[in-house]
Amino acid sequence: MVLDFLADPRNEPNYNPLILAARKTASGPIGLGTRYVQQVKSFGRVGDVDIEIVEYQRLGHLAFDICSAGMQVRGDLLLAAEGSGTRVAWHWRLKPRGALRILAPLVGVAGRRLERRVWIQM
Repeated sequence: MVLDFLADPRNEPNYNPLILAARKTASGPIGLGTRYVQQVKSFGRVGDVDIEIVEYQRLGHLAFDICSAGMQVRGDLLLAAEGSGTRVAWHWRLKPRGALRILAPLVGVAGRRLERRVWIQM
């Protein structure tokens, strides 16, 4: 199922070249409150990103809180059956922190471009 694939950030290194590794840090099945840590390459450096599932509705809505040293992100994914497939729409709210606040407009443009590329590769 598409939701199961998207709800597990351990899948992301398979289609996103910036994600080097990912691990689940919470025990039990994937769902509300599940946490992960990803190792991410950004601006030539490697750092950890903490991810928590904050919305998990089997029929349509998945949301993540994502936190790194330079960014706080809320990611919402809306899923809807369409024919024999699933349509996914996403909305990311980026909140740069520290030095990245100055570059906020550029971060938004670059982020949208990267996100499109990642979803196509998926």
